Amino acid sequence: MMKAPSDQELLSGCIERKEGYWDLFVERFSKLIYWSIREIVHASACPNSEDFVRETFQDVFEKLLEKPRLEMLREVGNLKKFLSVMASHAALDRLKMLRRLDRRFSSLDGLVESQKEFASAETVVLDEPSRALLHEMLSTLSPKEGACIRMHYFDGKSHRQIGEILGFSADTVSTVIRRTRDKIRKALNEKGVDNV
Repeated sequence: MMKAPSDQELLSGCIERKEGYWDLFVERFSKLIYWSIREIVHASACPNSEDFVRETFQDVFEKLLEKPRLEMLREVGNLKKFLSVMASHAALDRLKMLRRLDRRFSSLDGLVESQKEFASAETVVLDEPSRALLHEMLSTLSPKEGACIRMHYFDGKSHRQIGEILGFSADTVSTVIRRTRDKIRKALNEKGVDNV
């Protein structure tokens, strides 16, 4: 049985693109990175935290896969400690970004007059009570939901553009928008607003 490579040997194998080394790297460090992210996210009481942890985890490994980043790791004294700190910083950065976006989009003045609405591209005319309900529903969204909905419907950004801003895949953005839109529509319909 072959002796397991040291962390530095494993890193060199990844940089040289040796077969099987990246899989071994992921296997060796995935738990450390996952739990480093999870600890930060759970301490922040982030809504939909498991999705957030998985997305950040995937993002960290995508960034590590870039050759310049792997080469940078050669200079690190304690690879495990560095990866743990890197993962924690990735989680903190994403949380800060979502909070900034949530504050930026928290003003809902002129909500119904925006370019697009939930049902279709046509302008939806709502009476004052319905407008208040829609305002109330949007204020209950998580930072991620709120940012995706507002950027897509009110700023006219594509799923890809939103993903680039938030650091998510376009598929993740599409899923968030669809689920959030359905949740809002269902809640409003339950309150007697059936034209949204």
